[in-house]
Amino acid sequence: MAAGWAGRADAAPSAQGDPAAPGMTYRLVDTWRKAPWTLTAGRFGETADISSGPDGTVYVLDVRYNVVHVLDAEGRPRGLFGVPQSTGTGEYWSPLRLDVGFDGQVHVLVRGPFLRGGVFPHRVERYAPDGRLVDFFDLPMRGDVTVMYHDVGVRLDGRVYVSRTGPDNPFIVWPGPPPTPLPPGAVPPDGVDVFARDGKPQAVVATSCMPDSLDLDRDGTLYVVNRCPAAFSEPPPPGNPDPEPSGRRPGVARAEAPTLDMPKQEGVAVFASDHAFRDLVPFNNPEDVAVGPAGAFVSRHAEIFALREGRPLYVGPTGGQHSAFFGRVVFRLDVPADGRLLASMNHCYFQGLLAFARPADRPATPRLAGALDNPELEGPPHPLRVAAGDDVAVLQGRYTRLGVRPNHEHVVMPFGAEAQTVQRYDRYGGPTAAVPLRSQLGVCGDSETRFTRDVAIDGRTVYTADPDQVQQRPDDGLPAWTFAPAVLAGLDETPFLQAVSAGGGRVALLDIGRQKVVVLDAAGTVLHDWPIATGDANGVPVDLALHGDRVFLADQGRNRIVVRGLDGADLGAFPTHDGPLAVAAGPTGDVFVLGRGGWGFRYRPDGTPVAAWAMPDRAIDALDLAVDGRGYVYVNHVRRDPYPQVGGSRRGLPEYTLAQAGVWVFAPAEAGLPPAAGACVAVPDKRARPARIPLGATVDVALDVDGLCPGTFAPAQVIIAFDTSRSMTFDGALERAQSALTAVLGGVDNRAVEVGLVTFDAGATLAAPLTRDLSDIRARILALAADGDTRMAAGIDLAVRELTGPRGDAAARRVVLVVSDGAFKDEPADAAARARQAGIDLYGLVFSTQESSDLAVVNLQAMAGDPGRVLVDPSVVDLDRFVATLGRDLAQAGLFQSITIDDVIPANMRYVAGSARPAAAFDPARNVLTWTLYDVPAAGGVRLTYTLLPLECGSWPTNVEATARFRDALGHSGRLVFPVPEVDVYCGVHRIYLPFAVAGGCVRPERALDVVLVMDTSSSMREPAPDGTRTKLDAARAAADAFVDLLRLPSDHVGVVAFNRAAARAVELTGDADRVRAGLRGLASAEGTRIDLGLAAAVDLVAAGRRPGALPVVVLLTDGLQNTDQAPNGAVLAQAAALKAAGARVYTIGLGGDIDRDLLRAVATSADRYRESPTADDLARIYAEISERLACEGGG
Repeated sequence: MAAGWAGRADAAPSAQGDPAAPGMTYRLVDTWRKAPWTLTAGRFGETADISSGPDGTVYVLDVRYNVVHVLDAEGRPRGLFGVPQSTGTGEYWSPLRLDVGFDGQVHVLVRGPFLRGGVFPHRVERYAPDGRLVDFFDLPMRGDVTVMYHDVGVRLDGRVYVSRTGPDNPFIVWPGPPPTPLPPGAVPPDGVDVFARDGKPQAVVATSCMPDSLDLDRDGTLYVVNRCPAAFSEPPPPGNPDPEPSGRRPGVARAEAPTLDMPKQEGVAVFASDHAFRDLVPFNNPEDVAVGPAGAFVSRHAEIFALREGRPLYVGPTGGQHSAFFGRVVFRLDVPADGRLLASMNHCYFQGLLAFARPADRPATPRLAGALDNPELEGPPHPLRVAAGDDVAVLQGRYTRLGVRPNHEHVVMPFGAEAQTVQRYDRYGGPTAAVPLRSQLGVCGDSETRFTRDVAIDGRTVYTADPDQVQQRPDDGLPAWTFAPAVLAGLDETPFLQAVSAGGGRVALLDIGRQKVVVLDAAGTVLHDWPIATGDANGVPVDLALHGDRVFLADQGRNRIVVRGLDGADLGAFPTHDGPLAVAAGPTGDVFVLGRGGWGFRYRPDGTPVAAWAMPDRAIDALDLAVDGRGYVYVNHVRRDPYPQVGGSRRGLPEYTLAQAGVWVFAPAEAGLPPAAGACVAVPDKRARPARIPLGATVDVALDVDGLCPGTFAPAQVIIAFDTSRSMTFDGALERAQSALTAVLGGVDNRAVEVGLVTFDAGATLAAPLTRDLSDIRARILALAADGDTRMAAGIDLAVRELTGPRGDAAARRVVLVVSDGAFKDEPADAAARARQAGIDLYGLVFSTQESSDLAVVNLQAMAGDPGRVLVDPSVVDLDRFVATLGRDLAQAGLFQSITIDDVIPANMRYVAGSARPAAAFDPARNVLTWTLYDVPAAGGVRLTYTLLPLECGSWPTNVEATARFRDALGHSGRLVFPVPEVDVYCGVHRIYLPFAVAGGCVRPERALDVVLVMDTSSSMREPAPDGTRTKLDAARAAADAFVDLLRLPSDHVGVVAFNRAAARAVELTGDADRVRAGLRGLASAEGTRIDLGLAAAVDLVAAGRRPGALPVVVLLTDGLQNTDQAPNGAVLAQAAALKAAGARVYTIGLGGDIDRDLLRAVATSADRYRESPTADDLARIYAEISERLACEGGG
């Protein structure tokens, strides 16, 4: 974006934005999106076990990615290897546990696919320390009897111990006759099987209950977790089948436990080296055990104990969904030879290694090593909120990945407990080929719907807020402290944290449940706790920002910022140009606002406007903004596309796909001052493409004006009829509805709209009469509980009585908003008809559960009279649009009544006659283009284009000046000044390609190009480029990015194909340069070089996206040789022939010395279309040469 502001000619420049007055705007300098995920040693998805070798090397099993991470003794990553390796590619085997023998070999217990009747195959694989598979042996399946193996341990002499449970697992009640005694010599159903090194069975160590985790000391002493849980039900009567049998085939008798001196008690069993039972240490719910020089230790949930001690030596985070049940264990243990205690941690806060250097200390303090990779570190896939300090922190909303990489998509479900993270990015430091995504920290939720809502950062210390608590996260490890506002709440108050801001060692919390702001210090101590409301009719704050001694509250409904002191002192308020979705404070204390209309604004602390700019694409939803210490602005954004509906129902399907997501980065630029709030805002921009051309080529010039005008307000009265029946407690419907109404009320202006609240279950209650105190309504909704039956008719009737009673206003629009799960038990159609007869509109928000009915939704739509008035599982975008129908400010559709734009062309540029779109008047004597437009809508703004022919070499501005005179949609006059872009016109020595030789270069014909970049992303592209600061793939991305600048997008289209062992269409043919650059940034490397597959993908891309009349061009870049063991060179030539038969010009680039020059020459359309780049640094020059040649041959 560039300079110039809409101002009113009948007002003083200082108030109305004289373009000559000092001011600012913000221009887009980068977009962070599609950072690729790569499997990386030391970044863990789900740790499942840990063990160490005699040399101190640590091995951690990761069952999310089925790999073993190899770490040094300090936890630094050395590498990783995949497991299992002994199975076929078409079979699904999964690793369970591991143990490292005293000889350093790694033993992995793996489970195979379901076979029959509850039977699964198991085996033990043995690996060398470098990850090479040495051998394996299968574990006995014992016919059709269900046998499950749980853990593996290795004795000093090489024998392998595996814990096993049989069909009498107390968690399962099998059908059939009463138990019969074991026959002589039979294997007991539960125990530890002992195998020789070659896998031959040797012995069974019987246990009194279920054996689970185990470990062996150096002297052969065996420690086994003995699990004795209570059965889920009493055994059935003799001879009668259980009414709910499991999947195991009937008729197998229950085996009787062996007779032992070992008590049937939960704890850790200890056996001597000859397998004789020695002792049982009672312990409730043990999960893992480990033994070594430092002693014996046992874990339970988030606690670690020394065996035989009653108090834990370490207690980890106990909040959040660590899910330490049904096999998901937080801590697995290992006691290495160096006397330390190690633990792998599997938690939503952190994944990795805990190392206790002094395990004898009480409490013992660990050092954390590792990083979270669950969900995968990429994207950002779903950036919900953003904060900036010394780092940039991006809070991820909940999402689910569907499909297999790279053909996957990210979707949002109506409910579910997907993990959230806060991603850390380096602050913007200039354009780079890679997104500066560095790491992430885990965020835990306490339920499916009370997820984390906001993030703040002070320096590098992150703060996260969910409805119940705020946590300080000084690094990517565990929370330093947690503060819950419930400690401040009265008996009639229900805390609900909506937003958090931090700076200068203080933290401010917006508690919309108690209608208060809480201020903490950096240690989590309460400094202030004050009510939001002042003496006036307050609105509903949706966000807050903290700077110095001031707190700024974003009142979206009333289009204003409320200013308060740290102690709550009322410092006034100032109006904004648009309703603030989000607010942030800059380093100087200025206030930055993201408006709901897709605009950014900057104000002085007293409300004086400083800057305004439009988001780059307002079809994409901007959600939040942040400002770093150098003044760069970050705006996270998401484009949500409805998920395809299957049949007649959307129940159980995702709400929408996250089609596009990222962070826009804006830098300040000089401009005129904006007008005061209340006037129309208009911002001009001007661009010239390509930025560099040869003399004789043309350049396309575009002028844009974007803007927005304040709306008017329509009076309305709304009664929310809220379903509080018992079924609203299912699937988080109540909390989802409460969250949605928080968003709805935040967008309502209480100067125009009154809201009341009715609840209904078995009957109906007027919980709050019509009022302008929307904060009170919001607090009452957040405090609702659900129980009882569902009688919607009573709720509608009571809402109608309130709207038609003494507080009703017949001159206002009257609305009943029904909020329900759609599982009503009465017939409310008559009540809805009575509402419509009274002139009352009916709307509905439905939050589906297992009790919901598609027919009930259809009936509710019929009652409303319009299916569009009923939303099912609405997204935040749906809710924002929905608010507009309830009487929110009515957006002004127009931008200009009239506007005249004059563009003065320099003497060394020639206007190409007839190229102006829309048509313009051209004065050749003055070299001026003039457009006059009338009734310009705000939605489209002004879009003008024309073409110039530069007449001399050098860097030249494309215009002397461009200005606009206008009368806006509200009748105010003003003037705009456009920026002045430049174009680099080059002459000098360059290649001439016969038969297209033209003195001084080639004139680019009008024929458009469809260019496909086929990029080698094999593992060798990860190697460093000669400059040592980037990889060869980074250099290739940067060169391709510069090549795109030399084309004429959007007239030309560009697509991207990536290939390694497979090929993928990274970007379809498009004229959107940002999409192309994002696709280039998203390229990720993998093993293999299948040039044939890359060219085949290019064939498909050209066939699918080629435009009539456009010239197809394919540019292949590779640094390696075709994998001829998988496909011969003939396959490459066949695909090249297919491209040429389709009329494509094929260029090839060989990077480095390990290339097949003859093959690449043959792939190219002609030998002179092959280029060789000895190093990655030559790529930019080669791409520029190809661009020049395309200028000569674009006419076909």
